[in-house]
Amino acid sequence: MIMAGDDEDELNRLLTQSYYSRIHNLFSSLAFDNPNGGAWTQGWKVSYPKDRWTADKKLKIILVPHTHCDPGWVKTYEVYYRTQTKHILDSFVPKLEQNRKYKFMFTEMSYFSWWWSDIDDSLRERVTTNRLCKVTTNPLSKVTTCLANHLSKVTICLANHLSKVTTCVANCLCYVPKSGWSIDPFGYSSTMAYLLKRSNFHSMLIQRVHYSIKKHLAKNTQLEFMWRQHWDNTGSTDIYTHMMPFYSYDVPHTCGPEPAVCCQFDFRRLPGSPYRCPWHTDPKPITSLNVAERARTILDQWKKKATLYK
Repeated sequence: MIMAGDDEDELNRLLTQSYYSRIHNLFSSLAFDNPNGGAWTQGWKVSYPKDRWTADKKLKIILVPHTHCDPGWVKTYEVYYRTQTKHILDSFVPKLEQNRKYKFMFTEMSYFSWWWSDIDDSLRERVTTNRLCKVTTNPLSKVTTCLANHLSKVTICLANHLSKVTTCVANCLCYVPKSGWSIDPFGYSSTMAYLLKRSNFHSMLIQRVHYSIKKHLAKNTQLEFMWRQHWDNTGSTDIYTHMMPFYSYDVPHTCGPEPAVCCQFDFRRLPGSPYRCPWHTDPKPITSLNVAERARTILDQWKKKATLYK
């Protein structure tokens, strides 16, 4: 045991060693198997005490609509912009002007930069004067020309992405994002966390992590943590990290642990659409007759998801 007054460097060394050992021991202890967890295939049956939330102790729900437009995926970069992404950006300004409580997150800054160069001065003024991208929306996410750690694997390229596009956003909107949003890279490098921290980001969100790790962290309500570089013995590289708990970032896998239920609230899959819920229970329009039941159903999923976090 190190007592007060002992050498500070030795204390920091042992603290770092302990931190690194915990991560190493976690990976060594996991079986990385894939037992069927039921409705949450890679998890377990989630429940919660009925009195955990009451009229006096309400669960706070934050909805974050976001884009996921992979430049060059399936369609060419230009076709993707002309046929889809441009329409997203054209519609977000009037929609956010309707209600300042609305939230919207746009990640693919190569497309935002293109759109910004296409629009006229009056539309630019509506964006900058009303501070739509700073006040009304969640900050413009991890500003990269794509998802930097999805595309580039060389440190200088990652840094260049962050530098160039952060500068672009600062010049266009007089705003510098502070939160990272990284939902689709196939695995995460600690280098990206380090670069975000060095770029003055204070937090980041990640999604694609092995389900065995997610399951362990969820059971121990450790899906939110400080990501620290293994060589750091002072905490100077700590960045607050939120890990999403489920399989994917789509509607069926984000509202809660039961995708068959969550899919019923993916209204793009309403009857008549070419998209259907693979769990054979499709969404239905919300009416005055079913709104109470529908609200209770999705609230149950939100509550179950909330139990996975502190």
